[in-house]
Amino acid sequence: MRSRSCAPLAVLLIVATATAAAASVAAPRTTAAQVVETPQPFDSAGRLTRITPAAADSIGLQPPAWPVSGAFVVARLYRQSSGGYVLIVERPGGALERLPMLDESVAALRGTIDRSQRARAAAPTAATPAVVVAADSAPAVPRAPAAASPRRPGAAPVGEVMGSQALLGGLLYGPLAATAVNALTSDPTLPYVAYLAAIGGSVLVGNRLVAAGRLTRAQNTLSTHMAVHGAAAGAALVYAAGGESRLEAGGTSLAALLGGVGGSAAGMLLGRSLDQSEAAATAFVADLTLLDGYLLVSAGSDPDRDVEVTRRAAGSLVAATAAGYALGPSFARGGGRAVTDGDVVVLAVGTGIGMLGGLAVVGDDASRRRTSYALLAGANLGVTAADLVFARRFDYKLREAGLLAAAAGAGALAMLRIPGVSDSEERDRNGDGVIDAQESNEHRALAFATAGSIGTVLLMHRALRVARDRGRPTRVGSAAPSPPARRESERGRALALTGLSVLPDAAAPGRVRVAARLAF
Repeated sequence: MRSRSCAPLAVLLIVATATAAAASVAAPRTTAAQVVETPQPFDSAGRLTRITPAAADSIGLQPPAWPVSGAFVVARLYRQSSGGYVLIVERPGGALERLPMLDESVAALRGTIDRSQRARAAAPTAATPAVVVAADSAPAVPRAPAAASPRRPGAAPVGEVMGSQALLGGLLYGPLAATAVNALTSDPTLPYVAYLAAIGGSVLVGNRLVAAGRLTRAQNTLSTHMAVHGAAAGAALVYAAGGESRLEAGGTSLAALLGGVGGSAAGMLLGRSLDQSEAAATAFVADLTLLDGYLLVSAGSDPDRDVEVTRRAAGSLVAATAAGYALGPSFARGGGRAVTDGDVVVLAVGTGIGMLGGLAVVGDDASRRRTSYALLAGANLGVTAADLVFARRFDYKLREAGLLAAAAGAGALAMLRIPGVSDSEERDRNGDGVIDAQESNEHRALAFATAGSIGTVLLMHRALRVARDRGRPTRVGSAAPSPPARRESERGRALALTGLSVLPDAAAPGRVRVAARLAF
C-alpha cells in the first residue's frame, strides 16, 4: 500500500525536475540572443564617432590596425554587451558589413588615431567658430569666416621643407653660384658672398613655403629631386648646344644654377596633383630612364676609350629624364594598385639585384658593349619582377622595405664568404706542371651573390608578413556611387579636410554639433 501511494508523488517530482531543467537551459539562450550594441568613439577624447574614406586617408590608417579594405562610405564602432567590438562598414550602394574586433585591436586603432590627433594639434592651427550640421547630411554653414587661411591637407612637416632647402642651398645652389661668380670676376670675396647669398635665399624660400602651409610632402620630394636633375640638365643642354664643356666654367655653372632653380619650381607644380608615394614613384621612374639612357650611351661608345658622352648623347639623356618624370604618375596610378614609399624602395632593390644578375651572365671578360646591354636588361627585368611579385601584390612600409634591402645585401655578402666561391683558380696553360696563370672566379661569385640576394629577399618577405595591397583609394565621384553614398562621402571628406569633430547636440535632438577647429 505504501508503494502505491508513493508512485504518483515520484512522478510529480520527476516532471517538476525536468521542467526546471528545461527552464534553466532555455533562459540563458534567450538572454544570449539579446546582444546590445553601444556606439563607441574611435578616439580617447570621444569626439570621433565615425570614419569616412577622406578621414582615413588624412589620419593615415593602414592595415593591420585598420581592417577595412576597398571602397566604403562610412564606418562606425560599436561595443557588444556580450564582449568585444564590431565595426559596421557601409559600402557604396547601402550594404552593411560587420567586422568583429578584439579589445586589443580596438586599443591599437585608438592609439593610432590619438597619435595622429596629437600631431595635428602640435602643428600651427587657426581657430574658427563652431557650426551646426543637420543629421540629414545638410552642408555645414559657418557662422563667421575663418580668421586665417588653413594649412593644406598633407602639408609637409617644417623640418622636411627647411632641411631640403638648406641642403639644396649648401650643396647645390651655393657652389654653383660661387663658381659662376668666380669665373666672371677677379674679386676673391665675391664668390663667398654669392655662396652665402644662395644659401640664405634657399632658406628664405623654405621659410615662406612653411609659413604659407601650402607645400605638400609630394611637392617637397619632387622639388628636391628635380632640382638636382635640373642642374645637371642645365649644364648638359649648354654642352649639347656647343657651349662650354667644363662644369667649372662660368657659363655652364650659371646654366646649372638656373636649371636647378627651374627644376625645383617644376617639381612643385608637378607634385600638386600627386601624393607622397606617387611622387616617390615618379622620381624613381626618372632615375630609371636616366640609367637606361646612360647604359645605351655606354654600349654605343668606343670600346677602346673611356665612356664619352657626346653633345648629342647629353641632349638625349636630358630627354630621357624628362620622359621619366612625365611617365612616372601613370606608372604609379596604373593597375588599380596602391603605391607606397616602401614599394618604391622594393623596386630599387629589384633593380640592383637584376643588374647583379646581368653581370653574372656575361662574366668579367665581356666587352663594354655586352656588359652595358647586360646591365640594361638586368635592371629592367629586375624592376619588372619586383613590381609583379612584390609591389603590385603587397603594401610595403619603409621599415619593411629597408629590412628587405638589408637582407638582399647580407645574402650577397654571405654567399661571397663561402670558401671557394670568390677564390682565384691556378692554371697550367703549358701543361708542364708549372702554374703560370691565375684566373678569377668573378662569374661564379656574381652568380652566387645574385642567388643569395634573391633567396634572402624571399625569406625576409615571408618573415615580415607584409599587408596585402589594398588597391587604389577611390576618389569621391570617381566610381559614381548612389546619391546618398555620394553625399555621405563628400560630407565626410569636408569634415576630414577641416579637422571637424562630430558631437551630439543635447539642445537639438536629431542634430549634431561640429567643433570646427582647423588642425593642420
